Amino acid sequence: MVSKKGAIELSMTTIIVIVIGITLLTLGLTWVRGIFDDLEGVTTDAFDEAQGAIGDLSQVEGVLTVTPDKIRLKQNNGNTIDVIAAHTEDINLESYTLKVSSPADGKTECVFADNEMSETSKTYNLASGKSVRIKMVIIDHGAPLGFRACNVEIEGTEENSQLIIEMQME
Repeated sequence: MVSKKGAIELSMTTIIVIVIGITLLTLGLTWVRGIFDDLEGVTTDAFDEAQGAIGDLSQVEGVLTVTPDKIRLKQNNGNTIDVIAAHTEDINLESYTLKVSSPADGKTECVFADNEMSETSKTYNLASGKSVRIKMVIIDHGAPLGFRACNVEIEGTEENSQLIIEMQME
């Protein structure tokens, strides 16, 4: 008589090893995917900051400069950029007030931090050749993926600039 007890035991051990192996492989792949997702976010933020720093190093030649002029924003998050208003020979104003228009969808908000998160900045008196740097805050409230723009202008003039916002998944 031949005993088949060993064959069944070997099969059960093999099945258990395979199940544990698949479980560990799944957990490992999930962990690696999480690391790459975090790395992608850090890389994107680093490149956006680098673009802003390069913009800061460049000489402000215009009356109104938005730096950086394009950002990536994850849904339901926020970010800040700089808006620079300069008193140049192109425009003869002594006081500057900036105004920003948020995208029409109502889900992305652009406001100035210097005036209690308002769409209008404080008024700045600038002497010839001087400039002011104002922080603009961009806040998303669940806008759909895609591109949108915030328009920045100096009140009382035709000077304007745009910030392009690329919405990405969370």
